[in-house]
Amino acid sequence: EKVVAPSPVPTKASGPNGMGAMLRDRHFCLLLFIYCYISFVGTSVHELAALFTMAPSSLGGLGGESSHIGEVFSSVGAICLLFQLTMGPMVVRKLGLIRALRMGILGCAASSAAIPYIPQLLPESLGFSREAWLLGLTFALSVKSCMDYLCFSSVFVLVNNSVPTHCRGRANGLAMTVASCFKALGPAVCGAGFAWSVGLPAHVHFVDAHLVFVLVGLLTVLCDCVCASRIPDWAIDPYDAQPGRARKVVDATHQTA
Repeated sequence: EKVVAPSPVPTKASGPNGMGAMLRDRHFCLLLFIYCYISFVGTSVHELAALFTMAPSSLGGLGGESSHIGEVFSSVGAICLLFQLTMGPMVVRKLGLIRALRMGILGCAASSAAIPYIPQLLPESLGFSREAWLLGLTFALSVKSCMDYLCFSSVFVLVNNSVPTHCRGRANGLAMTVASCFKALGPAVCGAGFAWSVGLPAHVHFVDAHLVFVLVGLLTVLCDCVCASRIPDWAIDPYDAQPGRARKVVDATHQTA
């Protein structure tokens, strides 16, 4: 008698709503890339700011000391905490998730690219001292940290909305794992690029302390134009309320059954 092997039953890992399906979902992958990129930029700029503070003025840096780094980042942390507890949630509710995300991305681009121009914006010829430069750096990093809050608070909700409720654990785990790799990669890549740019023998404008900051700013604008601008308006809705999503859930349930 011929024995017929039973058909495979979809599992959570390979089924219609499993990890493979999430990675084939363009909308989820788009949000995952944005989340990873802003994680990359977040750690990179803080690393670059510390190196920029310590770099000699002759190379385009601030010529500061290690104690200045602690003072700047302590002030930035306090300002960012105050923003998160007061204005941050209100701004996200007022703008909406997608507009808040795009505003955060563009704000990160502008504040990151402006950091190396602090000595030019506050020149010593007009009586500004190194303390004024450190205040300018504190302001730029504070804006950057507040924009990071808008980015992360918005994109995290959008990532959760892009998958069914029972898949949110896997989606969050995958997003945080990949983003952690980007966070580790950012300081290594940008730190090496900064050291290379300030170590060049010929002093050429932009190919010095400005280079990496400007590149990060331009790539961040590109991320907004190419990726964030493609997020549809229905992405703010829960998964089951998004166009075509409810039908997929029903079909997946029937296939599993």
